[in-house]
Amino acid sequence: MTIGERTRRVLEELQNVYSDLLAISDDIWLSIDHNDPQARRDGNVTAAAQANTLIQELEYFARRMRQVEEKGFACAALDKFVADEALDRWSGDGIFSPASHAALLAQEEAWQVDINYGVRVNIAPIQQAALLAGDVLAKKDVDKAIADRARWRRRATLGAPG
Repeated sequence: MTIGERTRRVLEELQNVYSDLLAISDDIWLSIDHNDPQARRDGNVTAAAQANTLIQELEYFARRMRQVEEKGFACAALDKFVADEALDRWSGDGIFSPASHAALLAQEEAWQVDINYGVRVNIAPIQQAALLAGDVLAKKDVDKAIADRARWRRRATLGAPG
């Protein structure tokens, strides 16, 4: 049998499985008493509970993402570097200087993806907040990645050794 013939045969078998699954689905649907008011109420309660659970999960995710957005790059190294930094336009946005060290720290702790930092540093705050389906970085590398970003930032803004 040629590859083309085997491929056609597999596709036909898959179509048969698909048809069988549809038939089973129809049998299950027809076996449910859809006119039973109590069954409908129970179904609605279950659906509402499932929807509420999903909403709670989304709200939790959104709260955690806001925390990452506000404090994703927070670390001891950044605290130290910012405390020593002069408040001038170069420590701000390049035009205006920050109003205070607290404002500068808040600006620098905020998670803002920067292509120049690479995947490791950009993904670390999300992994640290446990918002990924699975770990991308080794656990020991997450804090180091965030601290590396603080050192790179210091080098870039002050020309200081990092």
